[in-house]
Amino acid sequence: MSQRSPRVFLHSLSDDYLSVIRQGFEWIALGARLKQGKATSLDVEQAKSNVAQTEASIPPLVIGLRQATDKLCVLLGQPARDILRELNDWIMRR
Repeated sequence: MSQRSPRVFLHSLSDDYLSVIRQGFEWIALGARLKQGKATSLDVEQAKSNVAQTEASIPPLVIGLRQATDKLCVLLGQPARDILRELNDWIMRR
């Protein structure tokens, strides 16, 4: 795995998450087109494949993000913990 900053991991993770959501909406639209006879079973299978590929890309990003936050904790002299949650809480309070 390449050495990337937590920001890069967060950006990549959020992009993949949004991609899964978009594909979910596309899946709903595809279902409607299929019912209307405007889509084929091949379209459905391709949509399923796209969703599965995107979902499969998320776990490695989560692992990399966790590794990056653990390294950050070490640099801060703190025990490994979920500092992203703390950072999010801090951001939301501002």
